[in-house]
Amino acid sequence: MRIEYYPKSEIVTFEAVEIYKYIIRKQKHYWILYLESEDRNWMVLEEPPTDENKILAIPVKKIEGTYEIWDEGEYWLDFQEDKKITFNIIKGDKLIKGVYVLIKLPDKNCLWFKRRLRDWEIEMQNENKEI
Repeated sequence: MRIEYYPKSEIVTFEAVEIYKYIIRKQKHYWILYLESEDRNWMVLEEPPTDENKILAIPVKKIEGTYEIWDEGEYWLDFQEDKKITFNIIKGDKLIKGVYVLIKLPDKNCLWFKRRLRDWEIEMQNENKEI
């Protein structure tokens, strides 16, 4: 299946994408991000980003103890390579929606931040709100 969208300045074609689940768990002083497509967890020591500020995300293997579900929803992978994962959160319970990036550092930690939307993405969002 192909979905085509025609912004004023360019033509963008989307392939059908697989939708994955994400979960953000809150424990006492930190949050844990789980991405289904990666089958991995990352710990952050501050609230997940809602803007372009980069925060350190540390990979963790096991989650122990009690926690609350801070947010959960769905995303699709926008881009994935060895050192960078870009994913688009399309459905969530909190303010965490949009395009997010995990950039892998040499020490296996990551920088996690929200990417600024491109002009055509903003235009597409506005048109979808009107429907």
